[in-house]
Amino acid sequence: MSYLPAEEATAANYGFINRLLLAQLLRWRLLQVFGDVEAPLVYDLPHNITLAEGARWVTRKGVVGHIRVSL
Repeated sequence: MSYLPAEEATAANYGFINRLLLAQLLRWRLLQVFGDVEAPLVYDLPHNITLAEGARWVTRKGVVGHIRVSL
């Protein structure tokens, strides 16, 4: 495996674990404040994501989706 894909995989794993940890900390706090509360993980999606679209790579930031604009 070359350096760049390995570095990207490490960053993705770090981000995933970080989101899981923050979610668990929130669950523990909700338990302290409200008692037994369900807070399951519904869907995990990073804030920034890079996907292959055709022959190129496109990076999405935040909740902004793909919008085609004709001028």
